[in-house]
Amino acid sequence: MLKNVASDLQPVRTRFDETSAQEPECTERVHEAESGIGAARSARSQRPATLLPGRTAEGGRASVQINTGASPDQGRAIVFQQLARFYALLLGACLLVCSTLVRADNIFVQSVDLTTNGGEYFLSASFDIVLTPTVEDALNRGVPLHFLVEFEVIYPRWYTLYFWNKRIVEQQQNYRLSYNALTRQYRLGYGVVYQTFYTLDNALSVLGNIEGQQVFDQSELDDDRVYEAALRMRLDVERLPKPIQIDALGSDAWDVASPWFRWTVQR
Repeated sequence: MLKNVASDLQPVRTRFDETSAQEPECTERVHEAESGIGAARSARSQRPATLLPGRTAEGGRASVQINTGASPDQGRAIVFQQLARFYALLLGACLLVCSTLVRADNIFVQSVDLTTNGGEYFLSASFDIVLTPTVEDALNRGVPLHFLVEFEVIYPRWYTLYFWNKRIVEQQQNYRLSYNALTRQYRLGYGVVYQTFYTLDNALSVLGNIEGQQVFDQSELDDDRVYEAALRMRLDVERLPKPIQIDALGSDAWDVASPWFRWTVQR
């Protein structure tokens, strides 16, 4: 039995002997590690202390001065240059946005004359009308076009920032232009009066010419006031056929109009 116990203890003794043989090596590694830690602590103690911004070694506040190498005049010049560059970029952006919002007018007011005779005011005007390719193609395909000549006289109210001006006169005249494919003639109508033309240029020339149209009575104006008259011509897209109105509303291809032409009127 003792022989069996001795044989069982033999592996334990062998492992103990191996551990004892490795102990000097482990002890040497521990001493090396301790030496490295001591050297690191010594180097850290020799470094100068790092202060937080605005603090001194005693805990007080320290003044920090930054030397840019430029005089105060040069600093102001740099600031002005940066501001000038910013405003130049801002102006360029505004001009770019405005250029995208400007639309091309196809009707131009060439002349306007407002005369009085016998207590009545009469309007004469001349327009230069240019149709867009889309509008001209629709006309030649049989789509009638309605043009509105709008005239108004207002009394400007500057104290309301011109938002609530007094409207004295407001008139609209409707003209109808159509094309007959059978007779190959253009027909221009105003009320119950019609004229026919063989060319579109002649029809547009007559359409853009207004002669002596009675607009309002002289008694509607006061003697001591200055009024503002305005005139324009435009294509009435709301009177186009319903299927075309969907494409025409908000489309540049159907935007045929003149800007408002304004001038002062006094009795």
